[in-house]
Amino acid sequence: MIDTQNVHKIKTAIVLGEMLAEQQSKGSINARISDRKILIHNTLGKISVETGITKSSLSEIFAGKSGTKINTLIPILGALNRSFVDFAKRFEKLTENDVQKFKEQSKLKKATTVPKKKTVSKSAPAKQAKK
Repeated sequence: MIDTQNVHKIKTAIVLGEMLAEQQSKGSINARISDRKILIHNTLGKISVETGITKSSLSEIFAGKSGTKINTLIPILGALNRSFVDFAKRFEKLTENDVQKFKEQSKLKKATTVPKKKTVSKSAPAKQAKK
């Protein structure tokens, strides 16, 4: 059984990622950056400022982890200088293979990502155990 909701999240992420990469290659959002992950982090702030959508929400959408409603998608497309019609055409052309490839790439990225170390502030007082 295909999880339609997750497929839609991933297809949305694929199309938005492609559109973002196109804007980047034109130099209209940011200076050219070869690493897609760096590109996304550097441009999400700009899209966030233009749309009022938080960077964390945008990150979840572009990673295919969170769905988006039309009233959220339209401002994102506007920030990318794209229309909903362009988005819909691309969305419909995506296949199951495209979705599977995206999932595999996401798993690969997770496997190669080094977890951030937790830092303990030296100035913060240590919590005392209650008796």
